Amino acid sequence: MKKTLAILSIIPSLLSAGEYYIPQNGESYTIDDFGIQYCGAAGEDASKTSEVFWRNSKIKAWATGYKGLAYGANVIDKWKTPEKALGSAGLTDYGNTDPSSPNYDPDASSLYHIVSLGDGGSITMTFDRAITNGGGFDFAVFENAVNAGFLELAYVSVSTDGVNFATFPNFYVGGDPIGSYDNVNYPEYVYNLASKYVNEFGHGFDLSELEFAYNYAKAHYDPETDSVINNSAFSLEYTKHILESFELIDINEINYIKIDDIVGDGSCVDSAGNPIYDPYPTSESGGFDLNAIGVLNQVPEPDSTCAVFAVASLAIAAFARRKRA
Repeated sequence: MKKTLAILSIIPSLLSAGEYYIPQNGESYTIDDFGIQYCGAAGEDASKTSEVFWRNSKIKAWATGYKGLAYGANVIDKWKTPEKALGSAGLTDYGNTDPSSPNYDPDASSLYHIVSLGDGGSITMTFDRAITNGGGFDFAVFENAVNAGFLELAYVSVSTDGVNFATFPNFYVGGDPIGSYDNVNYPEYVYNLASKYVNEFGHGFDLSELEFAYNYAKAHYDPETDSVINNSAFSLEYTKHILESFELIDINEINYIKIDDIVGDGSCVDSAGNPIYDPYPTSESGGFDLNAIGVLNQVPEPDSTCAVFAVASLAIAAFARRKRA
């Protein structure tokens, strides 16, 4: 089923951007001239949002390792704790930070179950078993936003081999710079950027959208003139990225998820080439605060019966070869 969504009044500068169909929750949403309904706040009707609650029974596994960690600016040592992004998102324990309390904990901030990447930082998360393209969302990225407006954002990319990464198509429609803490970002400004929800609610990502974006880009690119055509919703830069990178990954075998912090001063752009803003500048725990990555669809474990049969078959074949020799 296709749904046509109303054009939002907050994006007059994007009205010539074309159409983009977003596979979400098993449906294809028609986006007329970037009138994207970016979904509401966490806790609303799940059919209208891309949220995944941390206790969702569909979550089968969590990230178990990391690589390629590179901190950006404005993060201090006590927030450089990548091990805290492993395993379940759980509940963020803020500790007792009230100095007048008899249970005051001066190190309470160290109890946050996050790693702060710093402005422009990056981390690649690994998994015991590969993530695969299944029904609905395939994985979810959790941040620790303390309210629905204070959203620190990041690009999300996936890889099969840990070398070649494809970045999810993403859009941002908040048009003005944001101060350090008087944030005015909202979930409806954000599409496919981690993370658009408060602590305990992850942002769901569907691997099938990468295939859709690849096919969309092919239909909106002219290699002879090296330009986008047919009123494309994508910039030339993102068009060329997805055309090249998608052919180097297997969406049925994703072993790596990379999180790249977005510097919130507008120097980073979305897949249409529009500037992205989030709280900036911040200090001490600057940048994206990764809480966890949950897996909803993963490659099944090998069937033990089949494995035993395969080993036995190999042994019989080897014995037969020795007999012939």
